[in-house]
Amino acid sequence: MEEDSNSLLTNLLEDAEKAKESDVPIEISEATPTTGEDQSQSQSQSQFPLTNETVVQEWTRGEKQPPQCRDMPYAIFFLAQFCSVAIYGTISFSSFAQAVGSAPQGNHDDDDDGNQVLHDLSLSAIATVVTTILFLLLSFVVLTRFGKAFITCSLWTSIAFATLLAAAAFATGAVFVGVLCAINAVIGCCYAIAVKKRIPFAAANLNAGVSAIKVNMGVVLISLCSGLILFVWMILWSTSLVGITGAKQVCTDKDADDNLYYGQKDQCSLDVPHSGWVFPWVFFLFWTQQVVSNVIHTTVAGIVSTWYFVPADANGCFSPAVRDSTKRSLTSSFGSICFGSLLVAIIQLLDFIVQTLRRNGRNGDRQQGGAAALLLCCLDCILRLLQDVMEYFNKWAFIYVGVYGYDYLTAGKNVMSLFTHRGWTVVINDNLVRRALMFMSFTVAVFSAMVSLLFVHFDDKSFAGASFTSNFGIALILSFTMMSIIDSSVSTVIVCFGEAPDELEANHQTHNREMREAWNEVYPMVRF
Repeated sequence: MEEDSNSLLTNLLEDAEKAKESDVPIEISEATPTTGEDQSQSQSQSQFPLTNETVVQEWTRGEKQPPQCRDMPYAIFFLAQFCSVAIYGTISFSSFAQAVGSAPQGNHDDDDDGNQVLHDLSLSAIATVVTTILFLLLSFVVLTRFGKAFITCSLWTSIAFATLLAAAAFATGAVFVGVLCAINAVIGCCYAIAVKKRIPFAAANLNAGVSAIKVNMGVVLISLCSGLILFVWMILWSTSLVGITGAKQVCTDKDADDNLYYGQKDQCSLDVPHSGWVFPWVFFLFWTQQVVSNVIHTTVAGIVSTWYFVPADANGCFSPAVRDSTKRSLTSSFGSICFGSLLVAIIQLLDFIVQTLRRNGRNGDRQQGGAAALLLCCLDCILRLLQDVMEYFNKWAFIYVGVYGYDYLTAGKNVMSLFTHRGWTVVINDNLVRRALMFMSFTVAVFSAMVSLLFVHFDDKSFAGASFTSNFGIALILSFTMMSIIDSSVSTVIVCFGEAPDELEANHQTHNREMREAWNEVYPMVRF
């Protein structure tokens, strides 16, 4: 991925150098909507010769699509599996609850102590949620006012961490691990130096993305509700999987005297009579997770695009932009979201099958041959690479779905053509913003978990450790949810700025000035 970024950057800079020799900058004009013959003619001209006159690149801007349900068969198929799993899971859950309720209960002398521990853990979790919210509000200030410094800090912090790991590995005699960590640190240094000039533009995009979310905070509540729905559905999915496969634990009943004599214990194993149902159920899980995540991403894209083009409709917690974008994502665009998510889920299922074969080969009575093991390893790597590529493609395709309401295939074609013609692929490949947001998520989670322990006193230190671990998980989920929303917002700003830079100047002058100044620092010979 980095090699593609470097080659595209080289091509763009070569064009800039040619323009520099002729003392004429490359000017990128605002996209203008055209249709028919003009559109096909414009899309066929991907490169323009540099002459002694200013070069203007024309681009066909996307158009708002009429409200119409697209890719409906995929939405119907998804809703069918989603509801089927939920219904069957509810029935199975009721059966399990009755079985547990009828089981004999033992005597518990430590109920009071257990209730006290549960009370302390609950209080610590509540404190974690409150402190996480406060730290996230503080992170908005850091990301908007100190974006450049924070992005730089996230780069060099990872380098410092890799260096410390290398030193620790060498000190403990793990030379191979130390060499890998040292190589990682060196590569990180080279990368940080190479992208140093691009940090101001990434910070300007980050500032605009955070500003769009700050005035439309209702999307955060929608994201949390979606996460809660997914959590409940996953519980029902688990119970339905146990029910449909008939999975149960089988233990060998040995004689107590024999156990004493031979020093043996009862052995238990998991019996799955209908194991074939595991694979479709795993596919349903992958698909549902992808759909829920992409619904939020598409909703954010619609909200931010409204903030970009019509700021008056995107200026409130539950502004018209929030309501309309959520409605479109769950109705007219839902089929397109299910379609794109389906492709990723299929790849995930294939990778799950390959991993299952590898695991069975290692744990079976007969070890896999070297050729078979190598083939499965290669298939695993290829499928993971394909998954990353598809998720990366979907990220930008769903922005077009959320902004204009295109079907999935048209959205993917338009967004890739946009960046190919504009020469913006190098900007997409920059992971500066995502790296900074991941670093912020981890930082918020650590500090929130530590601060929450100050509100609760545990007599048993082991409970304090368990509380910190659970609190860290809660804070990490909340912070990652927020930062993923900001990441979607920043990506949408990049797309909108690439399509209509003049709209930003008309509606958000401060952000427009920051982004143009930062762009001119990186590519002074390429103007808008």
